[in-house]
Amino acid sequence: MIQQAFEHVGKIDRKAIGDETLKGTFDTIMGQVKLTGNAFLGNWLIGQWLRQSDGKLEYVAIMPRDRASAEPLVPKPWWKS
Repeated sequence: MIQQAFEHVGKIDRKAIGDETLKGTFDTIMGQVKLTGNAFLGNWLIGQWLRQSDGKLEYVAIMPRDRASAEPLVPKPWWKS
């Protein structure tokens, strides 16, 4: 977002770049992101690394529950690398 805000502003101007991050829309790996009240509310807020059946670790959404892709593991397990 910062890089795109800088590109939109086109110069080194901290205030203008900050303002752009507050009002702009940005293409990210999560899709289009636009801040609301200086916070991103469009996705999940808490994630956890979980080991998949193939042995690979994947970072998955666990909160809020209506957007979760997995149940949280509590206590969080420690895996060997």
